[in-house]
Amino acid sequence: MNPNPDDFAPFAPETLSCPHAYWAALRSQAPVKQIAVPGNDRPVFLISRRADVQAVAMDPATFSSMVPSDIWRWGDLGPVLQPHLLSQGWGIVHTIASADPPMHTLYRKIVNGLFLNNKVKALVPDILTAIDGLMQAIPRNAPFDFMTQFAIPLPIAMISDMLGLPHADRPLVQRYTDMFVEMVDPSSPPEKAKAAVGIFAEGQRYLKGFVDRLVAEPDDGILSLVANATDDDGKLLSIEERLSLCYLLMAAGNETTRNGLALCAYYLALRPDLWSALKADREKVPTFVEEALRVGTPAVLNPRLVTQDTEVAGVAIPADAIVFILWGSANRDEASFSNADMIDLDRKAARNHQAFGYGIHSCVGAPLARQELNLSVQAWLDRWESLTFAVPAEDIRHSPLFGFRSFHELPLRVR
Repeated sequence: MNPNPDDFAPFAPETLSCPHAYWAALRSQAPVKQIAVPGNDRPVFLISRRADVQAVAMDPATFSSMVPSDIWRWGDLGPVLQPHLLSQGWGIVHTIASADPPMHTLYRKIVNGLFLNNKVKALVPDILTAIDGLMQAIPRNAPFDFMTQFAIPLPIAMISDMLGLPHADRPLVQRYTDMFVEMVDPSSPPEKAKAAVGIFAEGQRYLKGFVDRLVAEPDDGILSLVANATDDDGKLLSIEERLSLCYLLMAAGNETTRNGLALCAYYLALRPDLWSALKADREKVPTFVEEALRVGTPAVLNPRLVTQDTEVAGVAIPADAIVFILWGSANRDEASFSNADMIDLDRKAARNHQAFGYGIHSCVGAPLARQELNLSVQAWLDRWESLTFAVPAEDIRHSPLFGFRSFHELPLRVR
């Protein structure tokens, strides 16, 4: 008998850590499900089937990305957190990740050329050098935390170098971006969110120093491009807009990639057959990476604000409601993927997933993330005989987050 969606508490830690049974129940019995969000009276709906998720993502006029901060802490942070932010930093502007057209079109145009395939390809030697340095420091035949020794430092190194931030500042980049999840995710309690806002403002002040210098003395780097970005009339963007763009490039460049790296390592340790198959046939590595992203989905969902009365899959949704489009559920939709819960190294069109979003907000940094993931998995296979958990598999838990698929720690052992 299929479980009933009402048997699950959406924000219970056990559901957040492992939501797949809940999502399956939603897809089969309540594909558009109204839920209660702690501390909020606004109608909130979960959209779980892939076809509906895609339809919502492709209709920004009805489903706005500019979501109020009582649901997703971005933009105007509200009467408690906004004064706290402005006393230490600058306001947050919806840009490439959360603005609607026509402003989204402007912001996207500014950054669109930064992660083209040819530019990412030119980064391969730098990525390989960073991978090599991290792998040399990993102990053989002894437990180590994959998060702190590989998954976190690799994307931080790459995005720091791309942005032209000093090597010595990488711990600062980690500090300023680690708090992103605690700040925005509705499962994060208010006291954590307030502390995170303070660190976010500290990061704004850090980036402001670079922006001011690069306006006075521009160069050909990415930060200079953003620091000197203008609107369609040639007017310099506001400091709030430029800092918001800079921060998103810094944070989005490592948060989801670190979780993608962790998911790849997790599935390889969980299933030795995958490790053996990839050892025997390296051409299957790109398919494995896409399947790990599909089954794991580092960024689980995105919120949308409903701008007018509408319906999804026959369910009426009023104006001013919130819908969460569940990328993670869509990526395991049985109607779209055979053996949807399983990694299949022979799956055709393996990139046909929504781990990088869908529609106008699809991830601009996807080419860089894919390159880091593929090169990392290849390097592990080259240098390690085996990759296993350092603790019983059942002791490894995903972090209890609503919007992200992450690990606080991932204890592994290599031989």
